[in-house]
Amino acid sequence: MLIRNLKRMFTDAVRSVVRNGFMSIASILVSVACLFVFGVFTMLTININYMGEQAANQCQIQVFVDESITDEAVINGIRDQIKKNQYVKDLTYQSGDDLFNEYVASIPKDQQAYFSGVPSSIISDIFKVTLTDISQTKSVADYIAKIDGVKSVKSFDKLTTNVQRITKTVRNISIWVVIIFAFISIFIISNTIKLTVHNRRKEINIMKYVGATDSFIRGPFVTEGMLVGFIAAVIAFFLTEYCYNSLLKFIGGSAVSGTTIIAFKTFSDMALIIAGGYLAIGIGLGAIGSAVSMRKYLKV
Repeated sequence: MLIRNLKRMFTDAVRSVVRNGFMSIASILVSVACLFVFGVFTMLTININYMGEQAANQCQIQVFVDESITDEAVINGIRDQIKKNQYVKDLTYQSGDDLFNEYVASIPKDQQAYFSGVPSSIISDIFKVTLTDISQTKSVADYIAKIDGVKSVKSFDKLTTNVQRITKTVRNISIWVVIIFAFISIFIISNTIKLTVHNRRKEINIMKYVGATDSFIRGPFVTEGMLVGFIAAVIAFFLTEYCYNSLLKFIGGSAVSGTTIIAFKTFSDMALIIAGGYLAIGIGLGAIGSAVSMRKYLKV
């Protein structure tokens, strides 16, 4: 019985979509536009967050140790003091000698002779600190600066603040844009269903008078809205994939490497989120739009 009812609702929905022609296409296109905008802002938010993670990993706090400190126990004590901060995720240490030798090795060989008589002690030992929360960059930098033996601290608190501000702004805009387009989509879908319901109003009234339940009458129309939403979700998904991959190709492969702060997620990394969101929103909007349009005609 259940399978037969489901088959009936699906068959009626397909016929109605085909019969409505232009209005069905309009509903699908508007829904595709709504979902596409949702996808764009979702991917933008994901990528902004990803860039924030890159910033957190790369914009480390650099702690310069006083050159006069050579005792390993004192250096270990500074390390322990830094680790006590709750926002410190990782801590690496490089001696001034290692930094000096790395720099000399990185320059052309014909220029290395100029540094032969330069003492490596001119470069301070450095701690590089990675945080669990980049919003705490300034507070952690201030905390470290007060530790005995620390000469100076270099942080990127302005950059991290800007990254957070951009992330928050994009997230807020995304929410409002999706809400606006969702209402537009519901309006278009509900009007499409209203056209179908209006054309079949006599049939609906007869079914009501002979005892058909509201759910029995409503079923095919809600299924039609869900079908429109499903078709829109599938079209929007492949359209989004094509546009996103084309954009990454245009920007260049270096932007996807993840080696710099300006890095982007690949579409495959976000495909499951996008597909799930499209299906849920598309089918959901279709069902809501249909239910809204049916209220008037179920009152006999």
